[in-house]
Amino acid sequence: PHRCPRVWSLVLSYFVTAFPIGQNFALMPLYWKVQWGKNTTIAGLIMSTGEILGLAMLVPLATRSIMQLPVFRPFRKPVNLVASTLFSSAMVLMVVLPDMWVSAFGCVAVHV
Repeated sequence: PHRCPRVWSLVLSYFVTAFPIGQNFALMPLYWKVQWGKNTTIAGLIMSTGEILGLAMLVPLATRSIMQLPVFRPFRKPVNLVASTLFSSAMVLMVVLPDMWVSAFGCVAVHV
């Protein structure tokens, strides 16, 4: 009985994190071509910028000394999943706003 919530949280985290990000990789170049008239090179640059920034954030955040800071205590499981979902949702909203630079920022932030 104790393992069931963990399995469901793993399944839920896939659908609110990995699945939408995978869809973003597939659809973002098409969106940028249709909405902004930019080719796949621009979309790839935006996505890779987000991935690099995400890696740059994860490396220090994964250290034990950082994770044990009191400021990060509220962001342990399952709050981190909720916070990540809310942040990602806000960034997806930014992607579809009618300003190219705001949309670019949202796209980078989704990949972070």
